[in-house]
Amino acid sequence: MLGAFRASETIGRIFKAVIVMAMLLFLIGCTSSEMLVKVSASDDSATVDPYNTSTYKNNIALFSPLALQQKINRQKLQQKSSNLFVLLDASAAMQDDYRNMSRYEYGVEILNRFHQTLPELNLHGGVFKTTAYSGSGFFSSVFSTGPDGGDENRRYPVYGEYKPMQMQQQVLDAQYLNKMGDGSLHTAIAELADIVVDIRQPSTLLLLTRWERIDEKAMIELERLREKLKLEHDQDVCVYTIGVGNNYSRARFDQVDTCGFSVTADNIAQPRDMSHFVERMFFFGPADTDNDGIYDYLDKCPDTQKDRLVGFDGCNRFGAALSPDSLLNIALAKVRSIQ
Repeated sequence: MLGAFRASETIGRIFKAVIVMAMLLFLIGCTSSEMLVKVSASDDSATVDPYNTSTYKNNIALFSPLALQQKINRQKLQQKSSNLFVLLDASAAMQDDYRNMSRYEYGVEILNRFHQTLPELNLHGGVFKTTAYSGSGFFSSVFSTGPDGGDENRRYPVYGEYKPMQMQQQVLDAQYLNKMGDGSLHTAIAELADIVVDIRQPSTLLLLTRWERIDEKAMIELERLREKLKLEHDQDVCVYTIGVGNNYSRARFDQVDTCGFSVTADNIAQPRDMSHFVERMFFFGPADTDNDGIYDYLDKCPDTQKDRLVGFDGCNRFGAALSPDSLLNIALAKVRSIQ
């Protein structure tokens, strides 16, 4: 009886397994016989176009300078230097296309934005450009004749009052702009160094070039300028370099013991960035006349005595300072009151 029951149970399991297997085969058959949709080949398949950067590339024409003079007056910023010399690279290396113009034209536009942002300061100096290289050799550094065709050569003053927009007009009048060197950057720096040293005052040097032009010779000439100015006149020169058409900053002229830094033209092309660049070039932080740690434009008590504790408003934390005689009188009065 028991054997017959087990036999029937085994048969039932086999029957269930056969049914499951049959269902699986049926489903597989249905899947393999599914009707496919035939689509004819098309040459107009969807593609992903490159990101349109035309607006970004062309926005160089848009610029509204920020009024830096208002901040100078409000915070009483202190001017670093009263001499500015600008050297604009006009070599063949600056003729490559960049942002739908040559690198030289882009450098001229960046310099224009610099001049628009630069406030009216008591500045002296000049704008120069490296001598361009021609197919037959270097152009002579002799200045071109004037537009009137006269015998006298027209040239802008090598050193004089630095008025931003007048200087920009000189840059645009490039045919008669003062030229330096024989086409290489280091010879231009060497010639400009003679002028800077003769001034015998702290000066600022602004170079607009591409990083590939800053070679070992250029760095040596710049170091000679710094050493000569320091030894002969105990003065220094701050060097700022703008990489025209470069993507990253390259601080080859920057040293921890000297002033100045490097930046790319793209990073200062917009109004806020250009304003910050000009401020860092020409100004220290706000003035603090009484040296109490509170800037003058925030100091409600601008004449506090030395070594006195002050609050955030610049006034004494513990009342007015007392003279030694006043302190002695207070002490004697207390002694008398005890007696």
